Amino acid sequence: MPLESLKACAAGARLAPLGQRDGNLQAIQDFYVARNAIVLGDVDLSPGVNIWFGTVIRGDLARVTLGPRVNIQDGCMVHTDYDQPQVIEEGVVVGHAAVLHGLSIGRDTLVGIGARLLSGCEVGAQCLIAAGAVVTEKRRIPPRSVVMGIPGKVVREVTDEDLARTHSICAHYVEMAQRYARGAFPPPWMRSSTHRLPES
Repeated sequence: MPLESLKACAAGARLAPLGQRDGNLQAIQDFYVARNAIVLGDVDLSPGVNIWFGTVIRGDLARVTLGPRVNIQDGCMVHTDYDQPQVIEEGVVVGHAAVLHGLSIGRDTLVGIGARLLSGCEVGAQCLIAAGAVVTEKRRIPPRSVVMGIPGKVVREVTDEDLARTHSICAHYVEMAQRYARGAFPPPWMRSSTHRLPES
């Protein structure tokens, strides 16, 4: 994909020149965006951000800001209400297929697989939102809270071990993004001639 086309489909995002790429990904020098992720409108991507396959981030109604090293895993949806910007702070990890539609997520928070953060909610720093949990509209979650259930309820405080796991996942995905950007994971039929599909 030409750089001009990439700029057109990520208008408002701060883009560096393209690095290496193959048929399945875009490699960008200061952040990583998988090829079929969609990033549109007023979106600010900080260094180390990594956005994975099938994710949609729409900054069409208000700005979406992703702080340093934010990890948005495969199949997530990030959007806002009209004139309600969303800020996702440094080191946040967002599990597969989560929906982020709130106002803010504090630094070093883990949002579990399939969690839903609804309009107007605010999540404090160093929280853990469990897989499948729903943080309801305009809810404010205090820092270092573990939230579980539908609707989500604070069940305990985040431990040092919980926080260390969030840091570990964040670091792992930054490393994986660098490897993907270098082309370390081509499709199996492109690895070598011995793995090519037979011709018809």
